[in-house]
Amino acid sequence: MVGGDQRLGIAQLTARLDGAELDSLVRVTHAEGLWEALLPLVALLGEEERLAVARLDSLRDPQVLAGVVRAVVATALWGEFLPLVDVLPADARKVVADAAAGLATRSWTPSYGRSTSGTCGSWCCRWSNSWRTGRRGGCGAPTAPYGPSARAVAAVEGSRRLVTVGHMPSRTLLRCLLGAALLIPASAGLPAHPARAALGDGRTVDYRGLRLSVPADWRVIDLDRNPGACLRLDLPTLYLGHAGAQSECTTGRAVAARADTLHLEPLDGAPPRADIPTLAVDGGAELPPVQGGSNELRYALRRSGLMATVSYGVSPDAVRAVLARARTAAGGHGGPGPRPRPGPRPVVAEPAVAAGPGPRTDQEPFTGEGFDACTAPTQRSMDTWRADSPFGAVGIYVGGRARACAQPQLTADWVRRQAEAGWHLMPIWVGPQPWRSSSTGLSSDPSQANEQGREEADGAVDAARNLGLEQGTVLYNDLENYTDRATWDAPVVAYLTAWTVRLHELGYRAAAYVSASSGVKALSAHYEQAPQAMPDVLWVARWNGAASVADADMGLPTGTRQWAGPRRAHQFRGDHDASYGGVTINIDRNWVDVTPAAPTPTGPLS
Repeated sequence: MVGGDQRLGIAQLTARLDGAELDSLVRVTHAEGLWEALLPLVALLGEEERLAVARLDSLRDPQVLAGVVRAVVATALWGEFLPLVDVLPADARKVVADAAAGLATRSWTPSYGRSTSGTCGSWCCRWSNSWRTGRRGGCGAPTAPYGPSARAVAAVEGSRRLVTVGHMPSRTLLRCLLGAALLIPASAGLPAHPARAALGDGRTVDYRGLRLSVPADWRVIDLDRNPGACLRLDLPTLYLGHAGAQSECTTGRAVAARADTLHLEPLDGAPPRADIPTLAVDGGAELPPVQGGSNELRYALRRSGLMATVSYGVSPDAVRAVLARARTAAGGHGGPGPRPRPGPRPVVAEPAVAAGPGPRTDQEPFTGEGFDACTAPTQRSMDTWRADSPFGAVGIYVGGRARACAQPQLTADWVRRQAEAGWHLMPIWVGPQPWRSSSTGLSSDPSQANEQGREEADGAVDAARNLGLEQGTVLYNDLENYTDRATWDAPVVAYLTAWTVRLHELGYRAAAYVSASSGVKALSAHYEQAPQAMPDVLWVARWNGAASVADADMGLPTGTRQWAGPRRAHQFRGDHDASYGGVTINIDRNWVDVTPAAPTPTGPLS
């Protein structure tokens, strides 16, 4: 993170962009889920400059504004958000209020004792003048993330006042919103009986007989109380309980930095995930080290009767240490430490074996609409959408170090059931990206990027095999947009061609998901140099609303033979909520025209 003076310089540079450039910046920020990077710059802008931002067409888009609200709720960037809300027009403030209310009502019903009438406005707003002090009892801005229930209190009460009290300044209302979060006990997001959190330099959490201490900046989310919560991998978090539908997964599909997270759930009912390694741990044995290609791994703690899923950025050591220091809580049924007791057999996924007389085909030729979502939907959602939606293809994020969301639904059985239902599957690997990051970054050295491409292909094939995806399957590499083409074009081409060559060596077909403004241009410019090393299928992100894979919509030269035939997909609309049959999922929308066995420039894949 750059320092304050550097951020001010960047903010001043941002202010000199014209309206179209600012619009593009906001939309890219929304698409990539990078509000944590942009909002601190907005807070440094002057009043006139903030007015220019507030008038942008992109911020009149309810989906973009709702995305900002979700980011603020998830990351507690209230101090950075307030200066922008102050200058938004009234209709935009109403969209902000509605979005906040929608998030809040999913997970919370008002019931706290400090208010005389049960609303923030009747108590907290009398103290709004003290908001800058940060005192408990005033409407101070939070300095650390709060559990989702506390944020929901703030959102629902603050937004209700924002909509119904027209004469009250927006800043005062949002101060009340922040104060409500401070008035709720820090452990409000966790029920007293399965878990208890005590705040200090860290948090001590009891869960099903296991006591562990987590860093103070970690969120603690009870999934039993919040079944719609998204298991995000970019925010330090302790998740407790079985994952639900994850209906709140609206983040970008790739993250700039992975965080340390730990997910604890009962072994009984834990899904047999096939996309990451699972190791069984008996008694008080030490946790065995293991590295996963997706920076995720699972420990089946037999004595404790718990499944522990570890996610990390650069190294698993810190979060493994949190787990290794866990002890038996008073009255609990066991944890790492003395007195081992037998527990349920761990749920450990075995590589899938195809059933029937021959290999299953999960990628029949397909032309039509498809969607992708950050996390694999539940079976009920998939069945409903198969019957009621226009989609016949689904993108599933099977792994990679930059994957944004955990995949508790993603098992070999899930893959089999979707294939049997007739879905055309698009397995997506989110490997290193063209940005500077120790955890998710691609090397800017083409020779090192080449090695990364081969390594990521190995990881993707391991995940595909474990999920039952046979040889000949097209595996997609998600490589996000970049603007510095002088730096990244060469390593991007080296990475994706090495990915392709290695997948061919392993018997799989290769595809690349790239942006029309960056990756497409780089691959197209080098196509004739090595057509045999180019991805077999090209999937382009260009959000122009056109359900087409024509050259112009793909960002390719008119009349080109590049990726001609059924070897193209076009993501024509990104990050929006879609509802069919009463089931709502946040998706990207695509037009797909892919025949996996279509000839490449060098002939069929043998």
